[in-house]
Amino acid sequence: MLAILAALGFAGTAMAQQKRGEINLYGDIGGTDDTDTTTISAGFGVYMTPNLVLRFSYLYSYTLDASNAETEMDTLGIGARYYFSVGKTGEFVPFVGGNLTRSTIYTYSPPGSSNETSGSGTEFELGCSYFVSETASFDLKYYKRSTDFDGTSVDSSGINFGTTIRF
Repeated sequence: MLAILAALGFAGTAMAQQKRGEINLYGDIGGTDDTDTTTISAGFGVYMTPNLVLRFSYLYSYTLDASNAETEMDTLGIGARYYFSVGKTGEFVPFVGGNLTRSTIYTYSPPGSSNETSGSGTEFELGCSYFVSETASFDLKYYKRSTDFDGTSVDSSGINFGTTIRF
């Protein structure tokens, strides 16, 4: 019994020195000649190993088109991210990740009509983190999302810039 307690104590000490969680913030502003889109996303992750993070995320997107129609999208996600090495100050560390998502789109069209639809989907990400310290990085990622809204598939892809704080 004493050996088990000692082993748990050493394991707790080792875990205290490793990163246990991370918070991510990403965003982009874009569009075309006919639309303007702003996207903000936040995530919280728990380290399962020094390289593997279980992640929970929220994404909000707002689009305004030339006819003044507005579209808002809320997306919740659960997934994982794998860092190919443990980052140290001054290092670039590539990562890959994926999420299962649930999205709701709200559409408001002049003169006052609205519509709401929900769907489930997936997201894939491939990126790189530049560690400015042992616990903070600037991140650049490519994402590919696919969501099924009542039989209609909506696909999107793009590049996000963000930051991650680890604790």
